[in-house]
Amino acid sequence: MTTVLLLLAGLTMLLVGGASLVRGASGIAEAHGISPLVVGLTVVAFGEPSAGVFLGAYLLYMYLRITG
Repeated sequence: MTTVLLLLAGLTMLLVGGASLVRGASGIAEAHGISPLVVGLTVVAFGEPSAGVFLGAYLLYMYLRITG
């Protein structure tokens, strides 16, 4: 039961954080006259590979921890 609650809490925080990131970036871009399309493409360009980078770093950490 605790695992399910933690999973739901994590997903909720992920959604709220993502929405806040996009809203904040759009506000900053609008204040500087940058197109919302450029902001959206930049967020996607950063967000898509970042999961792979963090997963790779975690797996390297686990490998080094197991092998000594």
